[in-house]
Amino acid sequence: MGGLVAFIIASFFYGWWKTVSFTPLLPGGYTGIIEGESLAFFAYSGFNTIATLTPEVEDGQRNVPRAIMISLLISTVLYILVVAGMLAMMPWNLYGITANPLSNAIQYSHAPPLLNVLVSGVAIIATLTVTMSLVVAGSRTILQMAEDGMLTPWVAGRPADSLRRGVVIIGALAVCSLFIGKLKFIALASNFGVVFSYSLTGLAVVILRRRGVGGKFESPFYPALQVVSVALSFVVMAALGEQALYLGILMILSVL
Repeated sequence: MGGLVAFIIASFFYGWWKTVSFTPLLPGGYTGIIEGESLAFFAYSGFNTIATLTPEVEDGQRNVPRAIMISLLISTVLYILVVAGMLAMMPWNLYGITANPLSNAIQYSHAPPLLNVLVSGVAIIATLTVTMSLVVAGSRTILQMAEDGMLTPWVAGRPADSLRRGVVIIGALAVCSLFIGKLKFIALASNFGVVFSYSLTGLAVVILRRRGVGGKFESPFYPALQVVSVALSFVVMAALGEQALYLGILMILSVL
């Protein structure tokens, strides 16, 4: 977050905050928004991992939903400000041919090289922390599935080392995914899995409400918010393309 805030502040000094920098507002049209959203949706995969820590959080049923909403709000504001700063520092049409957009924006706007070093270092740290958080969430997910009888009891292990086997399994799966060869396929399958899980979340809320199952926190704007959530999830999944759909469906069938 510190690296992103530094980039945002630098954009106000080295960016060109004029109307021309943000024109046209939608160069790819509304279709471009959906396509871009489908590609970048993995950035939102971390919010649902917070829910896996509910049993270990004090008053988790109330505090974890609050944490998710607060982190979502903070991240959304940061994302919007970063994108605005990028457009102010470098023309939008130059981003389609760059693999390191923030660094290129810093170099194009002649911002201090130290800022580039800071942002690049933060990007590496962020990648590691996100990977670690996914390992933590994945290990707790399969542990809970084992305790619920959906996986073999061997996964849960003994109370003294209950999480160790889950961490080893998730880590092994992550390493095996590296041998797929193409990062694009991994990203597409990952995005499909994240969006699909979010669609199931909205559906689960509707089912639980109909069954009369409640808790300390209730999802607001029921059932409109849940219906819209599921519908938009399917829109994003469709925008991922045929390869993502094939990989996603194959992944689901392999689990079943």
